[in-house]
Amino acid sequence: MALNSTTTTTIMSEYHKCIGTYEDKPTNCIYYFTSYQGNDRLRYDSILEYNLIQDVVRVVYQDGRMDSNGEFSRLLSFNRSKPITGVNKIDDILYWTDDQNRPRKINVKLAKKNEYLIRTATRYIEFYYRSNSSVVFITTTNDHGFKVGDHVYTHNNSSDLTPYNGYAEVTGIVKQTNEDYTYSTTANSSTITTSSSIDNLTNSGALQPGDFIGIVYNNFPYFFQIESISGTTITVQGEPPSFTASNLKQLYLLGSDENINVAGIITNCPWAFSADMSGQFGIILHANPKGAYSPLISFGSEHDKKKYFDVVKHQPTHRPRTQLESDGDAKNDILDNIFQFKYRYKHYDNELSSYSGISDIQIDEEFALNKPLTYEDYEDTKNIVDVEYFNTISDVKNIELVARRGNTGEFALIDTVENNFINYLKILKNQLIPDPNYHLTVDKSSIKFKNNGTYPFVDKSDSDKLFDSVPKLAKAQTILSNNRLAYGNVVEGYNNVPLVTNSRFITEGNPAVTQAKIQLLGYGKSTLSIGPLDTEYQFHYNTGGKMNTSFNTNETYTYWSSGASRRCEVATYIDLNPIISGLALDQTQTLSIDLGWKIVRRASQAVGEGKTRRAGGRFIMNVDLTGAGTITAVKDKILDKFNSPNDSGWEGGTVAGTQSAFQDCTKEQGYWHLQYYPGNVLRIKGYTRTNGAMNRPDNFDWASGDNNGWGGENGRGHTWYVNAYFISGSPGFNSFKTGAFHDFGISYFDETNRCSFVNVAPKYEDFSGSRVYNPFVTEDGGSQLGQTCTVELEIYNSPPPWATHYQVLYTGNTTVDDFMHIASPISKAGEDGDTQIYIGMQSLKGNKSSYNEATGADVDYEFLENGGDRIRFISCEHNNQRKKFDTYLDFKITGFDFYQDDGEELPITLGNGQEGFYIRISNPGETNVYLEDGSEVSIGHSGFDYATSGYNKLIAEVYREKKSTSEESMIYYEVGDKMDIIQVGFKRTHAGNLQNQGSDYNLNSDIGISVSNVPAIISIDTGDVYLKPREMFTSITTSGHLEQLENFACEDYYLNDFHSTNHWSRGRINVVNNNSRERRLPASVYYSETYSRTGSINGLSNFNLANIPYFDYNVNYGSIQSLKMRDNDLIIFHESKVGRVLVEKDILNTASAQGLVSLSKNIIANYVMTFAGEFGCGLSPESIVQQDQKFYFIDIKKGVALRLGGDGITIISDYGMKDYFRDLGEMYIKYNPDGLESDNDRDIEQSALQEAGSIYEFDERNPYLIVAGYDPKYDEYVVTFPEIKLIRERQTSEYVNESSWDAGLLNWENVTNLYNVENSLILFHPVTIGFSEGQNKWTSFYSFIPDFYGKINKQFVSFKSGRIYRHNNSDVYSRNTLNKAHMNTFYGERHLSYLDFVFNAEPSSVKTYNAIALESDTKFLTGLFSNMGQTYGSYDDVISTSIGFKKVTGNVTALNEEVYTNILKGDGTNFYKDVKKGDLVRVFGFFEGVKDRYSSYKDFIVSSIDDNTQITLNEFLNYESEVEISELKFYVKESLIYVIDYKTKEGIQYADIPFCSSSAVQGNEVSFGDGSEIIYVAEGGEGFNFPNGTGQAEVLLRDYNYEFSDVWEGSKIKIHQVQIGGEYIFTGEDLDDPNSNPIYPLDLSPFTNVNSVATMNKVFTCVSENNLSTEYNARVVSTDLKLYVKTQDNETYFLGYVYSILEQGIRVYVNWLVPSDSYMSNISTSSLINVDFLTGGRYYVVRHGSVEGEKMKGSYLRTILATNKNQSTSKFNLYAANADVDKSELSNR
Repeated sequence: MALNSTTTTTIMSEYHKCIGTYEDKPTNCIYYFTSYQGNDRLRYDSILEYNLIQDVVRVVYQDGRMDSNGEFSRLLSFNRSKPITGVNKIDDILYWTDDQNRPRKINVKLAKKNEYLIRTATRYIEFYYRSNSSVVFITTTNDHGFKVGDHVYTHNNSSDLTPYNGYAEVTGIVKQTNEDYTYSTTANSSTITTSSSIDNLTNSGALQPGDFIGIVYNNFPYFFQIESISGTTITVQGEPPSFTASNLKQLYLLGSDENINVAGIITNCPWAFSADMSGQFGIILHANPKGAYSPLISFGSEHDKKKYFDVVKHQPTHRPRTQLESDGDAKNDILDNIFQFKYRYKHYDNELSSYSGISDIQIDEEFALNKPLTYEDYEDTKNIVDVEYFNTISDVKNIELVARRGNTGEFALIDTVENNFINYLKILKNQLIPDPNYHLTVDKSSIKFKNNGTYPFVDKSDSDKLFDSVPKLAKAQTILSNNRLAYGNVVEGYNNVPLVTNSRFITEGNPAVTQAKIQLLGYGKSTLSIGPLDTEYQFHYNTGGKMNTSFNTNETYTYWSSGASRRCEVATYIDLNPIISGLALDQTQTLSIDLGWKIVRRASQAVGEGKTRRAGGRFIMNVDLTGAGTITAVKDKILDKFNSPNDSGWEGGTVAGTQSAFQDCTKEQGYWHLQYYPGNVLRIKGYTRTNGAMNRPDNFDWASGDNNGWGGENGRGHTWYVNAYFISGSPGFNSFKTGAFHDFGISYFDETNRCSFVNVAPKYEDFSGSRVYNPFVTEDGGSQLGQTCTVELEIYNSPPPWATHYQVLYTGNTTVDDFMHIASPISKAGEDGDTQIYIGMQSLKGNKSSYNEATGADVDYEFLENGGDRIRFISCEHNNQRKKFDTYLDFKITGFDFYQDDGEELPITLGNGQEGFYIRISNPGETNVYLEDGSEVSIGHSGFDYATSGYNKLIAEVYREKKSTSEESMIYYEVGDKMDIIQVGFKRTHAGNLQNQGSDYNLNSDIGISVSNVPAIISIDTGDVYLKPREMFTSITTSGHLEQLENFACEDYYLNDFHSTNHWSRGRINVVNNNSRERRLPASVYYSETYSRTGSINGLSNFNLANIPYFDYNVNYGSIQSLKMRDNDLIIFHESKVGRVLVEKDILNTASAQGLVSLSKNIIANYVMTFAGEFGCGLSPESIVQQDQKFYFIDIKKGVALRLGGDGITIISDYGMKDYFRDLGEMYIKYNPDGLESDNDRDIEQSALQEAGSIYEFDERNPYLIVAGYDPKYDEYVVTFPEIKLIRERQTSEYVNESSWDAGLLNWENVTNLYNVENSLILFHPVTIGFSEGQNKWTSFYSFIPDFYGKINKQFVSFKSGRIYRHNNSDVYSRNTLNKAHMNTFYGERHLSYLDFVFNAEPSSVKTYNAIALESDTKFLTGLFSNMGQTYGSYDDVISTSIGFKKVTGNVTALNEEVYTNILKGDGTNFYKDVKKGDLVRVFGFFEGVKDRYSSYKDFIVSSIDDNTQITLNEFLNYESEVEISELKFYVKESLIYVIDYKTKEGIQYADIPFCSSSAVQGNEVSFGDGSEIIYVAEGGEGFNFPNGTGQAEVLLRDYNYEFSDVWEGSKIKIHQVQIGGEYIFTGEDLDDPNSNPIYPLDLSPFTNVNSVATMNKVFTCVSENNLSTEYNARVVSTDLKLYVKTQDNETYFLGYVYSILEQGIRVYVNWLVPSDSYMSNISTSSLINVDFLTGGRYYVVRHGSVEGEKMKGSYLRTILATNKNQSTSKFNLYAANADVDKSELSNR
C-alpha cells in the first residue's frame, strides 16, 4: 500500500527511483535515497526518512532548489545506475557512498529540521525600498517571530532577483495594524497623529516604542521608527516626514486592487534596483537556526553545499594572514621568536578538517637592521602577532589555531575560537550585491597572539598531513566494529599534469640593500677654527705647558705642565653635523671613531735622555646609532656607549713615560672624558697618568727653562690623527640565493582543498622549465651588489579539469648548504715553496675586535674536511674604491687554521697583530683578473702584493655545497598564497598575480602539449635567504687593531646576525611523485580513525596516509563490491569470492595447530579465511541482503543464488531452480547488460561486434540491478531480476521487435478470446522470485517489480517511483485491514496471479491435448504451450493457445444508468446459466469526459447473481476519486458482457483446449512456432504492380500451386456481416461511396477495437455486435490468409492479406492488400524493379490457427493459469489440474 504522506513533497514522483536504503532499527526508521530523472535543470534527488511507528515520511534533504546565486546545482547527483549499497548511520550521522560522488554524510536531525523550517518559513509577498542600504520585506502577519538584531536568510526563485537573496540583518519591525487605521503628518514634524488611540489596536498589532510604522504617501511607502507614544500621537526618531497629509493609509500591498494591510521586516539588505519589485514572493528564515542546518545547505552554491555533505572535510582555502602589532605593554614574549600559524575547522559533528596552509614569517623591522637589540630597542619591538583566519559554513562550530617557532618546529594549539558564520554569510552576500559601495561590512576575524601561555603540542602526524585521504570514490562502505569508517574498491590520487613553464629571476624594481659613508673631521679647538687634524699636523709651543697657535690662548688643546701631580692632557673635537642629513629610522647606522696622538717633551737644559718623556693616547669606539633619528638621539647613544660599565664601550687608553707606542696604551695609565660643546661638537679628551707616576728615580719636575723642550724629536712635538666616520645601510630584505639552482613546482587543489603531488616542468627548447639558476653577483647576468631579486614563473599549460586552485612550491636553493659573506683584513702568500694563498679571517673571529668577539654575533665558520667547502670572491678595494669582480672566482678551501707567532715555523710571515685564522686556497693560477670597471688586479701567488692585489679588503662568500639529490627526493614547500583556476567559457586557465592566462590553447607539436598564447605570470618573492647589511673591519693595523669598519650587503640564511632569524616563509611540505595518477584500487580497503561518543571525537573523516590506513586484498578475486559486518568481523564480498577479516584481532597458532584469537595492533589484516567456492556477488552488491547472521546474494555470472551462514556458503539456487538460475547466468554473460568498465572498452567491444557481423547493440538506458530484500515476516529472500533490452538491426535498417513468453502474462486481461503475445525490445522481462528460509526452497514468482527493497524490523517494504510501499498489508493484523487492502495490489495497481506448470507424463510420447479441468474455486485465464507446432523449417519451436473470455447472451446496462453503481441489469440475458458467483466478467462500455469519448471495458468479479437479468459486481463502475483524477466516467448502456470461458460442474472448472494460434517468421527472427496451416503457393514472380495510394499489390506467379485455389474460397464480405472476434481489413470497395452506406464516413468505435473511422487497409477486430443494417456495403476481407515470401537468403517477409486470385491460362495473378505493418508499405513503386527477392522467392499463405488451426500437440504441455487483477485481490484455492490427452499413432517408436 502506498503511503499517502509521501505526497507532501511537491516533486513529480513518476520521475523518481529509489536506489538505496538503510534500516535504522533503534529509531524504527528507514532512510532511502531517490534519484530523479526528469527535467535536466531540476534534479529532485532526495534523501527521505520513513518512520514505521508514526507512519510518516519526512524529507531529510531534497535537491532541485534554485541557489541564491540564481543557478541550479546538482548536489546529490544520484545516478540510477549506481545503487547506494554502502550506507551506515552512527548516532544522528548518516554516511553513504554511491561510487558516483565523493563519499557523503549528513546529520539527519539537523537536516530534517532545516527542511521543516523551509516548509514552514515566513513568506514575503513583496519587498519595498526604504533606502539604498535597506529593503523591507512585506508579510501578511505579525507572527513571523523575527526581532531586531536577528540574522536572517532570504530567498526567492527568480534568477533576476539574486541580490535580495542570502544574508540580512533585521533592523526594524513594521507591525500589521487594523485595516481602518490612518495617519496624519506635518512636514518636518517628528509627531504623527493616528486615527485612533494606539491602545485600541488589535490583531497583534499593538505598537511599542522601537517599532516602525509604514505610511503610504503618493503610492510610495515611508517608514518611521517610534520613539514614544501618547494617545493618538506618535513621536518618531530620526528624519521626520517631509510631507503634510491627512488620513494616510498605513502600509498596504501596493499595486493591489484591494487594500490588504501588511507587515514588514526591515533589513540592511541593499536595494539593487530602482524599480518597484512588487509581486515578488520568497521566504525568510533564520540564518543560523538552533538545532538545524543553516538554509545555506539548501540555497547556497554547490560548493558550499558540498562542504556540508562531503565526508572529507573541506580544509581552509586560505592560510592565515599575520602582522605584528604592539599594545604598549613592556612585557614582550614575542621577542627573539619567529612564528608561523595555521588553522583548521572543527565541525558540529566533531569532525576535524586538515590544517590550512602555513602563514608567512613576520619578522620585526628592528631585526632587519641586523643589529643586536638593546633594552631600549625591546620597548620598540612588536609584542603581538595579529593572526587573521577565515570563517566558513555553519557546520563548523570552532576554529583551532596552532603555531610553531621558526619554520621547522612542532605546532602547538594556541587558541580555539568560535566560527563566525555570519561573517561568512556577509561575504557570500557581497558576491550578490552588484554595487560594491553597498557591500556589507565584514569584520576581520583574528586573534592577538602574545606567546604568554602554555600551549600543548598537537599530534604531529595530524599536523603534517596535507589532507585527509578519504577516497575520491568508493563502491563499498561499512562501519567497522571499532567504530571506524571503511571504504572498499576506491578511487584515489591525481594525475600528474604536464607542466610547461618559463622561469627567470627579476631584479628590476626590487629593493636593494644600500650603504653610505660620511667622513667626519677632527679639530684641535671647539670652535673648529684650527682646521682638520691629521697625522701631519704640528702645533707650535707656548709657555705654560700649552701648545697653541696665535689665537685664544685661554682654551686648552694640549697641556703638559711640570709638577709631580701634573699630567698630559690632549683634546680632540669632532664635528657631528654632517651626520644629521644621513639619519633615518629604517636603516642601520654606526659611528666609528678612531683617534690617536703622540707627544715628546724634552727639557733643553736636561742632561741626556733622562728628562725626555713621551706620552700617547688611542681611543676607539663604535657606536650603534640604529634607531636614532635626531642628533640628540645620536649624542645620547654616544654617551651611553662611552659610559658602559667598566669602560667596556670603548677600546684604547693612554701611556706616559719613555715610550708612547699605541700598543702600549692602556686604560690603567690614564682616562678619557667626553663632553659636548655648542654646535654639535664632541670633545674627546685623554688624560695620562701624573708626572710623579712615571717612576723617575729623582723628583721629576719641569724647570722653568724647560719650556723649549717641545717637539725635540724629528722636528715634531706632536703627532695626531683622527679617523671618524658615519656609516649606514638599508634594512634587510628577503631574496633568493645567488650562485645556486632553485626548483619550483605547482600543486593543484580540488574543491575540498586536497592537493596533487608537485608537478615540475622539464626544460624544452622554447621553455626553460621550472628549475632556474640565479647567477652569482660576479657571473654574467648576476645582480648588482645588494640587489634583491624575485622569480617570475610563466605557466602555459592548461590546468586539470578538477582543479579549483593551484599553489607554487619551492625547494629553497638546491646548490648551497651553509654559507657566509665575510670581509678579510689581510691575505698572504705562502712561503718557501708553499704556493697557497692564505686569506685572513680576523674580521670574523679570533681577534678582540672581530665580528664575533666584539659584537656577539651568532656567525661562525668551522672547516669541514671533505665537506666541499669553497670560497668565491665578491669584491675588493682598488684605488681606494670597492669594486666587484667581473670574473667568477670560485676556489676550493684546502684548509683552515689559526696561526700565531709562537716560535714555531709558519708557512707565512706574520706582522704585528696579524695572528689569527686563515683560509687556505690553492694557487689560483691566474695572475690578473678583471674588476667591474675594467681594471685588473692580481690574485696569483707569484709576485704577491697585498695592497695592489685582488685580496685587498676582500669580501667573499664561504660556502658548502649541498649533496645532489634526485628530483623525487627533493622536498618542496608551499610559498605564497593559493591562486585561482579561472573558468573562461568552457576553458580553464590559471590566474596570476601579474597576469592571468589567456584561454586560447594551441598544440605545440615539438612537445606534444597544448599551450596558451598568453601565459599566467606569477611573481614569487618568498626566497630562501635574506640580503642585509653587515659591518666588518676590512684592515688591520700593526698594533693588531682592526680598522676600516665597512658596511656591505651580504646574503645569509639569517636576517639578523644576533637573533634567531634563520627562517624564511616555508609552507607545508610536498614532493614529486612521477608515478602519481588517479587510479582505481578495486581490492583495497581504506579505513578512518575512530568515533567516540563519550569523548566527542569523530575521526570518521580522518584518513591519514602516514598511518597507512588501508589494506590491499587479492585482486584476483575481482573488485570489492560490498563490505559487511558479522559479529565483529568484516565480511568482504568480491566479484568472485567472499572473505572474512578480523578487526583489531589476530590468529595465534598454538603448538597443537589450534588457532587462538588475540588482540592485534593492526586494524585490519589479510583474510582469516575465504569461504569455499569461487562465488561472489558479481557486480550486483544490491542483491546482498543480511538477516541476522546470514547473507543472501546472487552471483549472476555463475548463475547461482547463495546463502552465507555459519556453515559457509550454500548454493540455494540448487533447491529446485538450478537450471533457471544457470540460464539467467548464461544470458547475463552473453549479453553483458552491466556494460563494460569504460567508454573506451565499450567502443572496442562494439567495434569487435560489428566486425564479427553482430546485429546487437547495447542499450544503456537501464542498468542491470539485481535488487533484493528480505521479508522478515515470512522469512523470505526476495530478489528481482531486471529486464534485458537489446536492439536488433537488419541490413535494411528496419527494426523488428522480439517477443518472449513472459511478455503476454501481464496482458491477458486485455484480450478476449486470443492469447496475445506482446512484441517489445525486451529480451528478458523483469522477474521477482522468493526463497523461503523456513521451507528451504523457492516458493513463488511475484508480480511486483520494485526499484528497491528494504525492511524495518518486521516490516518488509519496497519502493516504486520514489515512493515507499509496505508489504503484507492485506494480512489480518495489518493496520490497513479496515481500508480493505487487497492482495496482489502493488504500487497502487492490482496484479494478476499465475501458476506455471507442465503436463509431462510420458515425455517421449507425442500427445494431443483436448481439454483441461481444474479442481478449483476459481476460473483462470489459461495459456498453453507445446513443442510440436507446424512451422517452416523446424519442429523445435513452441506452439501456443489460450483460454480467455466468451460472450454472454444479451446485453447489460447500469442500474438506472448510474455511473456510481455496482449493479447491472440484463436484457436478453440468462445469468443463471452463463455466469457463476465469483466469475470474472468483462463489461464493455465507453469513457466520456470533457474532451474525450472512447469505447473500452472494465473487469469485475460477480459478487452475486440476483436473478436472470441482474448481477451485482464486486466494485462500483466508477469511484469519485477515479473521476477526479481522470475527469472521465465509465458508462455502461446496452453493452456486451463477457465471462471467462470455463464451464463449472460439481466444483470443477473445465474447458476444451482451443486450436493453436498462428505466428509467422519474419526476417531472421526466431518465432515461438505456430499451429497454423502453412500452404505453399508458388515459386518466383514477375510483373509487379503496386499503384501508389491504392493499398493493393499484384504479382504474376510462376509454378503456381493450384491446390491453393481450393483453399482460397474468397473471403470478401460486407461490413455488416463481420463476426465478433474476427479480424478484418477494409478493401476500399464501396467504402468512400456515400450512396453505398447510410452514414458516411463509417465510425468504427461502437463495435470494433479501434477508435476511428473506416479507411482503406484499416485492420480491425470486431468486439461487439455492430447492429449495422444490410444497407452498409463497404467490403472487408478476413485477415485469416496472410501472404509471405521467403527469399533465397532465407529471409521471410510479410506482404499482406490475399484479396483475389485471377487465373488466365498458365498465368496466375495474386492480388493482396498492403497494411501498414507489411514490408511492402515501406517501399515505393519505383523501387520494385530492384527487389530481387520478389522474383526469386517462394510464396506461402498462412491460415490463422484459431480459425482452422490444429489441436495442441506435443510431448509436453506447459500450462499457465492466471487470475485477472480483479480476481487476485482475494485468496483462491487450486487443488489439482488435469488434462484430457490422446496419444499420437507415432508415439513410443
